[in-house]
Amino acid sequence: HITVPVFISAGYIDTTCTSSSVFAAANCLAGPKLVYHKVDHGHTTGPVEYEALYWTYVARFLLGD
Repeated sequence: HITVPVFISAGYIDTTCTSSSVFAAANCLAGPKLVYHKVDHGHTTGPVEYEALYWTYVARFLLGD
């Protein structure tokens, strides 16, 4: 029933939230979503471009295309 835009990251070496659980949750979302694959990162880390992509995605929905 969640229809708001959601940005989700899946850390492939995350021992707190496995990527398979992130994908399962993402598949249940009805609204726009972006799943970012953090292949070489865990729960709290990410590549340099991660934060910029996050804010670009958020701004797209807050400010419009």
